[in-house]
Amino acid sequence: MSTIASPVVVGMGMACPLGLTSRAAVAALEAGISAISLSEFVRDEMGRDASYAGTSSLAPDLPRTQRVTSLVGSALRECLECCGELGGGRVACYLAIPEPGLGPPLDLRALATKLREVADFQVQPLGLELSKVFAHGRAGIFSALAEASHALSSGREQIVIIGGADSLVDHQTLRQLAADNRLLGRGNPGGLVPAEGAGFLILAQAKVFPASMRQAWVVGCENAVEDKPIEGSEASAADGLTSVFHRLRGGFSERIDEIFSAETGELFYGREFSYAYLRNAALMPEPLRVSGLGTTLGDAGAGAGAIALVRAISSLRPRRGPQNRSALAYGSSDGGFVGGCIVV
Repeated sequence: MSTIASPVVVGMGMACPLGLTSRAAVAALEAGISAISLSEFVRDEMGRDASYAGTSSLAPDLPRTQRVTSLVGSALRECLECCGELGGGRVACYLAIPEPGLGPPLDLRALATKLREVADFQVQPLGLELSKVFAHGRAGIFSALAEASHALSSGREQIVIIGGADSLVDHQTLRQLAADNRLLGRGNPGGLVPAEGAGFLILAQAKVFPASMRQAWVVGCENAVEDKPIEGSEASAADGLTSVFHRLRGGFSERIDEIFSAETGELFYGREFSYAYLRNAALMPEPLRVSGLGTTLGDAGAGAGAIALVRAISSLRPRRGPQNRSALAYGSSDGGFVGGCIVV
């Protein structure tokens, strides 16, 4: 699925164990702070210690929906504060949520209520509606971005808010990950560190806001389905991610400056990227620059793609360090959904 429009990003926010705003979290990442180094421990099914990275301000025994709604509130508030002129009328929200099958399902009514509460509390109350959800895990934000781009280019919407949110550190989800032997620990050096997080972005038609408010242009967004995902038993040739990178390369004539990955740190996803990278070397940074979440934050599930995208945009206007002219964010879900985009 390809998008034709080039929407602009005029606001963004995120919340995760490294900070309840994008400013704090990105600063922590730039300083080399890792949520994994600050993580707590849980016993896996074999009685071995395994790490998880939860948000310190949230009680450890909070259920999944309550954890997610709290993170959504923090990330959305920051996102809306970036764009104080946004107010009045109806605005659609497209949200990436977890894939079915891992942990308890989120209560979408509770999420919709939280979105409305945060939007209504603005100086100019906003009629924010949870219009569509994409149960595509880490890749869901790119499905939401593609849908939002079509809505903006067709004139169906002038402004769309997209986001992704998840938590893998509630007790029920942790138990399931332990039973599936997915947790990183002494008995599983190739596993993942469960984490949590949320990210939101305001997308708009270029004419709606002055150029001074634009934080980035989205110049390409692609989605695909991997027919041999991590959930399957066959070895993957990374055809889905290869296709995403190939189509992004077709619409962008230069090398990108940096890649921001939403992946977990598991060996499967490392191999997937290697295969897709080698087949699309002309698009990739030289020398290769990849900033992943798996080794710094852990796996934030459906929130990971949104966080990777916020990080990519932040790198275009960094508070410190080199400035990127372009960046690529991508994510792959356990069930095979794959997506990516380029921002400039």
